[in-house]
Formats: sequence, C-alpha cells, structure tokens
Amino acid sequence: MALAVRKKVEPSENWRSVFFDFLDTRLDKILEEYSMDDLGEISKAVFQERAEILGHLLLGLSESSKQYDVQDVEAWLSSETAYETASETYERITGVKLSEHHMHDATNAIGQEVGILDACPSKEDIHKKIEDLSKNKFRRPIMMLALDGAHGPMRPEPSPHPRKGKRGAGEWKEIKGFRLYLIDDQSIVHVISWHQVCRDDELAQDLARIKEAGLIPEEKIRLGIIGDGAPWIGNRCKEIFPSAKEILDYYHCSE
Repeated sequence: MALAVRKKVEPSENWRSVFFDFLDTRLDKILEEYSMDDLGEISKAVFQERAEILGHLLLGLSESSKQYDVQDVEAWLSSETAYETASETYERITGVKLSEHHMHDATNAIGQEVGILDACPSKEDIHKKIEDLSKNKFRRPIMMLALDGAHGPMRPEPSPHPRKGKRGAGEWKEIKGFRLYLIDDQSIVHVISWHQVCRDDELAQDLARIKEAGLIPEEKIRLGIIGDGAPWIGNRCKEIFPSAKEILDYYHCSE
C-alpha cells in the first residue's frame, strides 16, 4: 500500500535525468543540514538520507517528504502498536526520528486509500478454507456474517493549523463493521473482518463488493447472519443475501 498515488516515470522520460535532478537538489539540502567535515559526518548524512534517495530511484518520488518504503514501515508499526512505541522503535532501528504525529498522519493517509477488497484475502485463499472445511462432510460448511455498530467520539481536526489550532467539541459518529468466519463442530476459521466510520448503506456497498468478487460463494456454503436485532442489519443483508438465515445473538436474545 502507498501513502498516495505513486508518481511514475513514463517510458518516454529519461529516468536518469529525473533521478539526477532529484539527487542534485537532495545533495544541496544535505550540505545545508550536515557539516560534512569528515568521513564520519559524510557517512551519517548518507545513512540518514538513504530512504529518500533509494525510494526515489526504485519507486518514483512520493509527494510526501518520506518515501514509500518509509511510509510502509511506519504504517505497519503504527498498526501493530501505539504511535509512541512505533516512533521509538523506528528511531532505535534506523537512527532516524519520525514523530508520533508523522506516524499518525501517514497511517491515516494510507487508510483513506484502502478499500474493502484491499483488506480481504484472495478469492483463492477463501475458497481453499471452504474446501478444507468441507472435506469428508455431507453438508456444505456454515459461514457466519456477524454485523454490529457502535457510536464513537470523533475529534475534528483543529483549524487552521493541525498541530497548534484549537479543536472543536467534536461529535459522535457511527462505527459499523462485520466479521466473516467459517464454523463447524470443532473450529472457527476467520475469513474477513472490516470496520469503519460509515452509514449502513455504505457498509452494504462493501458487502456487495465482496459478494461480487466471489468472496462469499453462496453455492459452496450455508450463510448465516448474526446480529443484535437492529433493523438495518436485517434489511441491508436481506437485500444482498436473500437466502441467508438470520440469527439473533445470544446476549440480546436472553434479554
């Protein structure tokens, strides 16, 4: 995944000229920021700037000050741990400081570009899981689609400056999501999970996309839809999966 659409060098362009122009500008910047008085300083400068230089040569220049390989690493770290820990980890490994704010912004920017199919396993992987669970079974395996929604507090970005501006009071927004998994008497096999701030019609569009992509092969499974009884769950799912069995979850049923 990339932070933004990667800027490709077209075949008609002279990629060497493009890269050397970038390198000439980058060297001017390095000379301004580092003393370069001895071999140690030169080595340090090259090491600190290597990600931008190699990223431009191999991947094309990102519009961000950090190249795609750096963005990929910081987004991965940020998704696995807290931003503060991710920032410290990156600095300890590379010697380069990336602030918590940069980690947060890079991860959010990548998230804006990710669609439901980008986060899903392949059709082949899902069908393999279904086949494995179907072995020596008379009936098709059960696939469960669990949906829910919750309200979460959202802080607006401060204006005009995202770092120093005063934030408003914020607002509560609906976070909706689902989990798709296979079950039998002995196991639960995870397939897909997805959640985001969205309306129920937007979540329904995502479900329709994964159905159209063949990720929920209804001819190979028995589909059950489990939820808390909210009308939007039943209404939206029935539009997309009319033959699925609706199930009220145990907690809400017991009430």
